[in-house]
Amino acid sequence: MKSMLRSLSRLCMAAPVLTALFLSDAAGQIASPGTDELSRRADVVVVGKVNSVVSEWNRSRTRIVTRVTLAVDQYVKGSSAGGSMTLVVPGGEVEGVGEWYSHTPQFKENEDVLVFAQKDSHGTLSVTAGSRGKISLQMDEHTGRRVLPNGLPLERLMHQIREAGAH
Repeated sequence: MKSMLRSLSRLCMAAPVLTALFLSDAAGQIASPGTDELSRRADVVVVGKVNSVVSEWNRSRTRIVTRVTLAVDQYVKGSSAGGSMTLVVPGGEVEGVGEWYSHTPQFKENEDVLVFAQKDSHGTLSVTAGSRGKISLQMDEHTGRRVLPNGLPLERLMHQIREAGAH
């Protein structure tokens, strides 16, 4: 019984340390050196809201792709003539047939996002580095501003992206 209480006591003492390590690691994953690499690889980085998500067969009906249209609120890197942008993401569901790929970002209508995108040789935009190139944003209830899932202000990440693009 005493050894069980000692073990429980050690676990309780270690819990705050483990929690802090976990939270700092989660924050580091979003605003890590990987952000610099994503920023350099992306042709365009935008903050916006998902307007539509439409899946369709390719011309030869061998693959499904999803077209994601964003209402762009802000260009962090790059620019465009319009206030909207369309991304093509592999996979989706059409006529009851689903095709999904690991590490491919998923989008939902009305979702606030930050997206790193790159153009192919035809000018089609896709998400840079799969799911790493899309960050879902949340609203901070106290400030009314967009924040990352770990609570960091969006402005902080946008500053990091701009700095990486300047190098």
